[in-house]
Amino acid sequence: MTTPNSTGLSLWALHGRCSRSRFALWMAAILGGRYALDVSVTMHQGHQLPLPWDLSMFLLVQETSNDHVLRGAPWFIAELGFLWIVMTFCLRRAGDAGITPWISLLALHPCSRLILVLLLVVCPTSARPSWRFGPLPPIDPNRPEASQALAFTAVGIWIMTTFVMVVGISIAADSNYGRVAFYLAPFLGTLLTSFHWSSVSRSKATTTAWGTLFCILGIPLLLFLLAIEGAICLVLALPLIVPPAIFGGFLGHVMAQRTVENARLVAAATLGIYLLLASLQTKPEFSDPIEVMTSVEIEAPPKTVWHHVVAFSEITEEAPWWFRVGLAYPLRARIDGEGVGAVRHCEFSTGPFVEPITAWEPPHRLAFDVVDQPPPMHELSFYDIHPPHLESTWVSRRGEFRLIPLSGGRTRLEGRTWYVLAIDPLPYWAPLASSIIHQIHGRVLRHIARQAEAR
Repeated sequence: MTTPNSTGLSLWALHGRCSRSRFALWMAAILGGRYALDVSVTMHQGHQLPLPWDLSMFLLVQETSNDHVLRGAPWFIAELGFLWIVMTFCLRRAGDAGITPWISLLALHPCSRLILVLLLVVCPTSARPSWRFGPLPPIDPNRPEASQALAFTAVGIWIMTTFVMVVGISIAADSNYGRVAFYLAPFLGTLLTSFHWSSVSRSKATTTAWGTLFCILGIPLLLFLLAIEGAICLVLALPLIVPPAIFGGFLGHVMAQRTVENARLVAAATLGIYLLLASLQTKPEFSDPIEVMTSVEIEAPPKTVWHHVVAFSEITEEAPWWFRVGLAYPLRARIDGEGVGAVRHCEFSTGPFVEPITAWEPPHRLAFDVVDQPPPMHELSFYDIHPPHLESTWVSRRGEFRLIPLSGGRTRLEGRTWYVLAIDPLPYWAPLASSIIHQIHGRVLRHIARQAEAR
């Protein structure tokens, strides 16, 4: 077995060895800096001081902070980079200590990460690392395991295994739409597939990349064909699935260059780690209420606009394509009674919102709670399906209309909705949900404007 020399101060390389002292210094700087950043963000938001083991499993931003504007796409990209650096350091240090590089997967969970770092700091450098590096030796083409068909079958087995774990652990068990489903499952699924494919077929990196792509697309396709999920949700989830899946596929190929002995035992152990991490993952809690406000200026006085706000007729504007493929959109509104205590019914394409009036201030303000709501979409599928997330992840709490008089007898009409989400990662899903609500607001406000201006 051979191992290349140390890679110096590289933060990204998977090749080479990393001494105890260098590993300890870099981990103290990286993990300490990461924790300090989490503390500063959560304290700035007025939340409780987080403990290191309270951090998320894969997307490591503290989940007590629900400011999705602050925690947007840059955070998501930064977290993936952070995880990559930590795992590559652990991988090189494990090789330097003569420990199987598969132990670096413990860095996926914050609790096991702390234990792993302490273990790797203590373990001395080994004269004979436990893993090889470089191209795998050629195999006899007459052996059955040399067949590309067998490698392709292995991919299907690992996809099926990942699928069962995603559905069984993350969705069917407790409607847990979080990091296990969107990050850990794609990462470990492609890692195991890539490792098995590379070690059995001795494939090149380009061939493994095609296998990884098959995994990325295969799991959502399987969920769709087996009537577990609809096309819209799967397409929306792809940007979350792809980065960790690519990460896992690349790492699995590298693992195959380092350890080929006892491959099945290693795969089984990795599966056990997955099950352990999945069992530790709790269901996402509802976020703090997120406010969405949309406004329009109307060429009519507030008194005229008010009557169309309380209840409005059938919306004749053609719904855009994203509504026609399944997303819920408003059709009409009616009200039973008048004043506080009256009940407003806003009819959507998927059913009615039931909205008891909490503030009745004509012609300036109408506010209401939401006590019942329809599904946020009809799933785009060949089957009649109703996944758990349609009821458990996106809930509207209350709404409000404000009519602000402007010069020239005009009115500024503002529509507000407060909603909560119970799905991770919030920085990804909250902007999507807010954008959909903006589209719903716009459809209603434009209709009210046309009706008021026609008088």
